[in-house]
Amino acid sequence: MKDTGLYTRLLGIKRPWYIKEVTYGDNPERIDIYLEYGPGIFLPIPECDKYCPVYDHMQEREWQHLNTCHVATYIHARLCRIKCKEHGMKCIISEWAETRSDMTGFMLCD
Repeated sequence: MKDTGLYTRLLGIKRPWYIKEVTYGDNPERIDIYLEYGPGIFLPIPECDKYCPVYDHMQEREWQHLNTCHVATYIHARLCRIKCKEHGMKCIISEWAETRSDMTGFMLCD
């Protein structure tokens, strides 16, 4: 199993997200996991449940996850915005940084 497959299972990453890359060679005390959306996706607007295409992406953010075998583990992603004709621009919230998530929600990037 490739590292991406292993971490997909360990973290419970679901579509439309996928793990693009896992790096751990440069710093033995840190694992970095990079997530992306699949191409051509449509996401629901929470207010109306209508599916809309991705409008753009925000800057990359970084969240600290629980350690992997005593090695600090960080998730990187660029959350997207979607545009609804009725409700306007909406930012997608990551499921890994929500309340009661296994992740700390600690953001290092703005």
